[in-house]
Amino acid sequence: MGMGFWSEAKEHREATEHLHDTAWWQGLMNDPHFANSFQRNYDVRLKLSSTAYIRKLMNSEMERRAFIEEVLHPNPEHLANPDQD
Repeated sequence: MGMGFWSEAKEHREATEHLHDTAWWQGLMNDPHFANSFQRNYDVRLKLSSTAYIRKLMNSEMERRAFIEEVLHPNPEHLANPDQD
């Protein structure tokens, strides 16, 4: 694995840590209904594997609203099944 991989992994980790430190994220995860819906939504969790998406989420109120809506009202095909978790 080249240095690019490690650099991207470090960048993703830092972005994720920054997201998890925000009051916005902590407020969502402290809501049991939201946290449960988030855990069941495979598609949303997969999106969070992208550093670019995490940055967009942190910098755009509109993106945060869309994220919340997608978690609370997902398409049925986006819900995780036991094989995906």
